[in-house]
Amino acid sequence: MDRDALRSNMTAVRRLLHGTGVSHRPHFKAHKCLEISRLQIEFGANGFCAATVGEAEVLAALDTSVLLTSIVFSDTNLGRVAELRATGCELTLVVDDAVTAQRMSSALTARGSAAEVLIDIDTGRGRSGCGSVDEARQPAQQVEQLPGLTLGGLQLYAGHLSHLRDPAARAREHADFRGLVTRHREALADLLPAAPIITGGSTGSLVLELRDPVLSEVQCGSCALMDVEYLHGRLDFTSGHRPPTGARIECGVPHCDPSINLFDVAHVVSGDVLVDVWAIDARGA
Repeated sequence: MDRDALRSNMTAVRRLLHGTGVSHRPHFKAHKCLEISRLQIEFGANGFCAATVGEAEVLAALDTSVLLTSIVFSDTNLGRVAELRATGCELTLVVDDAVTAQRMSSALTARGSAAEVLIDIDTGRGRSGCGSVDEARQPAQQVEQLPGLTLGGLQLYAGHLSHLRDPAARAREHADFRGLVTRHREALADLLPAAPIITGGSTGSLVLELRDPVLSEVQCGSCALMDVEYLHGRLDFTSGHRPPTGARIECGVPHCDPSINLFDVAHVVSGDVLVDVWAIDARGA
């Protein structure tokens, strides 16, 4: 891991965000390394996103705010998040239906704790989230009525925008996304706090997110390390230029998240000098 490139990337993100009023809550899954997270705090990160309960448990060591971006439903995972809140972790949760909100309330209150909750909105990926304003209103109203839960805002993660290679197509899709954000925020204004959290955004769409922003925070994670794309690759020697047996081939990392998760530690270099070894603290979490 190139320490100088890492710091340069963080400097670039801080420069882009400066003066926009948008805060940075990077995804921990991009590197799963607490040393990198500490650097991100130094460069202005306002807490972190966790994709799993295990990541949230590791991040609790930093004594910073954590947004668990995935919906939890099982008794086991609800018990784990309730324990995190009970032990003082500043943890925000997301829901997309009233049943999940009820189960979350029961788990938290049983442990004598409470949590801020965001309503997850489907931005077109079809993975999770409410599919319409009317659908989002139901869990939002439920959260308002349940003990142990406080409605804090909305999550609208449109990660698919980062994978549109054509800039014009990406801009068109982002304009539709902006309309989606605005519609939900305005339609749910009677339930949302005066200054709600509106979270989403990814590295590939960051520049678009910062033009007249509709998000209050961005979740860009891979911007710290940078990668190529979420692609699988292979070596093609059909041209006849086959390297000799035993040759070492350096490859650009196509997707940082699952690549880093294969290792226990990262060897940190500055130029050609090894300067540190950092644990991948949440490997497998």
